[in-house]
Amino acid sequence: MTRKSGFAALLTVGLFVALGVGTASATVTYTLNVSNVGFTAPFGTIALTRVDDTTIDIVMTAGAGGAPTFTYGLNTPGLNFAGGSGVTGNLTLSNVSLVPLFAGYSETYAIGSGQIDGFGTFNVLVDHTGSQGAQSALASLSFRLTLGVGTFGAEGSILANNADGHKVGSHLFVFNQDGLRNGTAVITGDVTDGTTTVPEPSTLLLLGSGLAGLGIVKRRTSSE
Repeated sequence: MTRKSGFAALLTVGLFVALGVGTASATVTYTLNVSNVGFTAPFGTIALTRVDDTTIDIVMTAGAGGAPTFTYGLNTPGLNFAGGSGVTGNLTLSNVSLVPLFAGYSETYAIGSGQIDGFGTFNVLVDHTGSQGAQSALASLSFRLTLGVGTFGAEGSILANNADGHKVGSHLFVFNQDGLRNGTAVITGDVTDGTTTVPEPSTLLLLGSGLAGLGIVKRRTSSE
């Protein structure tokens, strides 16, 4: 391979990586680090992955901020979508999977909207239709939301702050060791996001730019 063609191949790879061609779906992770009942953050995370123009996957995972004294469980995630009620009535829920803290718990979920105490109204609540008691606490909950009309924007713009300044929230259960044995929560409350972490896209852009830069340096060195 000639130096010229080698440089062109390297530059092409760099551009493909920078543009995200052939890479995994991009994910935004929101940290649930604010509660209305105290205790130690993090209380959990809600990760949003943009699968394609009309599909997103959500994974909510309870955090370990209370360990070793306390165990956290979550349920009923709230998501505040950009576009408001126009999005809310246009979503289909599927692929629901849950990991309960208490063996044998099973539940059906549906899309609604409503208040998460202390943190305002969220235009999408994925709520369970049965018992609201402590035994509904989950280690994790994942599901897919599909948009019937229109398309989602970039992953970082799909959710927007509600009137109280929050994009996501959840109901919180706090257990001590006795509570984990008998299914009784020390306290219940609600949690929401305070910070947002955006991984892959910017990292890929930097990596792609770096590869392209290396190719330019190599070309200049070879020509001297």
